[in-house]
This record gives sequence, structure tokens and C-alpha cells, in this order.
Amino acid sequence: MPGGPIVVGRRDDVHTTAAVCGIVCVMDVHMRIHLEMDDALVAEIDELAGPRGRSAFVREAVQDAVDRRRRAYRIRRSAGAVRDGGHEWDADPADWVQRQRVGDPKRVG
Repeated sequence: MPGGPIVVGRRDDVHTTAAVCGIVCVMDVHMRIHLEMDDALVAEIDELAGPRGRSAFVREAVQDAVDRRRRAYRIRRSAGAVRDGGHEWDADPADWVQRQRVGDPKRVG
């Protein structure tokens, strides 16, 4: 295609492109980085990840760490969003939950 693909959108690590003929495709965009780790840690990763699985293992571990930190940040940020008292569930939370479940027509079981 002359001039290369036309970028029509971007979502996190994926570019969505459209060719002049109207075909839409998705290309993963990866960035190579250099990491320094102790030899013992790399040996453990290799043992767990198997042959040629190191990059995927590290990518998954980093994604898990990012998700945990993002979740912890959101939890800390939401602290105090619900007042300490004056709720209809304060007297008997289990009973309140049960009534909510029974009162939900979309609930099955």
C-alpha cells in the first residue's frame, strides 16, 4: 500500500489500521527493553517458563504486578467513599444481603 497503513485508532498497546481498500487489521506493538536480573532468578524463571518462555513469563509477571498496584491504588483512593454508619444493612448485614438477592428478578438460584 502506498504510504503505509492509515492509523485509525489506538488502544493501549494495539494499533488499529485501515488499508486504502477498507480492510481493517490489528497489529500488536511490542517494545523491547533491557532488564538486569540475578543469575539465580533467571535460572528460576527458565525452570518455570520452559524453553523459550522467558519473555512471556516476565511479561505476565510484570502485568500481574501492574494490575495489583493499580488495584491497590484504586482501593486506597476509594477509602472513605462510603460513610461509616447509617446504612440499612448495619443491624444485620447477612439479612440485608439475603433480601437483596431474593429481590433481584435477574438472579438465578
